[in-house]
Amino acid sequence: MKKCLTIFWLIAVLTFTTVHAISGKVFLDSNANGIFDEDEIGLPNCYVSDGREIVATNEDGDFFLDTNEPFIFIILPDEYACRKWYSSTNERQILFALTKSHFSRTFAVVSDIHYAENPEAFSKALTDRSMKYNADKYLEKLIQSLNKQELSFVLVLGDIGASIRDIDDQSAKDQLGRVASYMNRIKADVFYAIGNHEFKSKAERPTGIFEATFGPRYYSFNRSGIHFIVLDIHLSDRGSLKYEIDSVQLKWLEKDLTLVPNNQPIVVFSHEPLYDLTDSENNRELKKLFIDYQITAHISGHWHTMIKLSDYPYLELTCGAVCGAWWEGPSPSGDEFGYVLFETCRNVLNYAYININEDLSIWLEFPFEGVLSGLVPIRVVTSKFISNVAISIDGKELSFKPIIVNKDNWVEYLYRLNLTNLAQGMHEFVFKDTETQVEKRKSFWVSNRSITFKILKDYPECFLGKLVTVDNAKFVAKSGSVVSFYDGTDGMMVKFSNPNISNTISDSAMYSLTGVVRDPWVVADPLRIHLDEGIIQR
Repeated sequence: MKKCLTIFWLIAVLTFTTVHAISGKVFLDSNANGIFDEDEIGLPNCYVSDGREIVATNEDGDFFLDTNEPFIFIILPDEYACRKWYSSTNERQILFALTKSHFSRTFAVVSDIHYAENPEAFSKALTDRSMKYNADKYLEKLIQSLNKQELSFVLVLGDIGASIRDIDDQSAKDQLGRVASYMNRIKADVFYAIGNHEFKSKAERPTGIFEATFGPRYYSFNRSGIHFIVLDIHLSDRGSLKYEIDSVQLKWLEKDLTLVPNNQPIVVFSHEPLYDLTDSENNRELKKLFIDYQITAHISGHWHTMIKLSDYPYLELTCGAVCGAWWEGPSPSGDEFGYVLFETCRNVLNYAYININEDLSIWLEFPFEGVLSGLVPIRVVTSKFISNVAISIDGKELSFKPIIVNKDNWVEYLYRLNLTNLAQGMHEFVFKDTETQVEKRKSFWVSNRSITFKILKDYPECFLGKLVTVDNAKFVAKSGSVVSFYDGTDGMMVKFSNPNISNTISDSAMYSLTGVVRDPWVVADPLRIHLDEGIIQR
């Protein structure tokens, strides 16, 4: 009996570790028929990988690779498309048929769909959730919205099914297949990333169902001058899920990054933000690679919320969810069901959240800080230009005029709100299209912090080049655009960038002043107010 078990084990190991001798060709498919015709040419110096090794094609476009990995994929060169960019290693002869294409500089991220065909199937997968909205209805809206855009590609960023890790395999395959059937209707290339709800940590191959539907769990490609990398940051540790990159993938990633030219932007996708990763040697090395190779951005989902976690040394952004809060309502940040559009311009990555539930999408981006004070930047993004807009706080309309920025696929209204006159506590901001009466609301918390002129003079080294607020400042005198104020502790000369502001100051009123500090022992007017919103009458 022991002998039979030993033989069975050896056969299983040998089968699992069988090395396939793969050969193939990368070629320019001039007639786009997917076949290497006699008059077509192979493409040299294209990179092909199995997720472990990366090899370049020879002068005839041929490549050779010994592998025991399940897939071979091409790292798509810039300005090329390929309808079938990966193949199973069960195929001995692999053809990657490339067509020359021009792509826009806009792409979309679709995250956290959590699809289920009905509330019963949803609750079977997510027992602590209750589906209140029809996922198919919103996926139809999603496809319609995406197809209105001229997109380079769409990245489906994980958590595609309700939670396929918690249901039987056939139901899991059906849910992913249903989503794939929707995504196949998009008029752009679609790529996929695996999420924690696709990772069946107790299975022999936790990513098997995802791979059977969507292909490789990690890979890279080039598009519109950017190198894009899709990662799988999930490990099974004795049947439990850990947010960690595996060693094979980590080594592949470093090989991939070494091939990227120094001046080419790098954007990395993974379902989870780096904040969720376990503290491990592999994850520390992953973060180091991001720094060493100076990536441009790391884009994730998972939190169902639009949050710019940081912008240096690279943009760390979590994306809002198609399902909002698990089909129970809007996301935790109040954003409706939607996706994220990205535009690249001069190596800058701009982004906007698009609500698929309304003809006019309005999204409000507030600062990351939960407690706001002083002059606060607010970005309002709309899916089309609005000629007549109004903003208000707590029902009081404000006269601030925004800077309007027209992007290719959206419009931005940029405000600097002066909150120094608001009491500590919760307040509400409203942006409204006055013609259609469509509006968007957002609550925020204020706790203003102010200092005095005396503190500015006594400790200037703490404030040089910083934005500060001084309360209860009373007019003393003026000369052109420079006005002298006294706040009860000391006096200071304040310079306004807009000289017309000084003509509106009353000698009987008290003011809150918000400006940038210069050295009071070097310049006569050390508080500089560059924005009209920097002064508010108390």
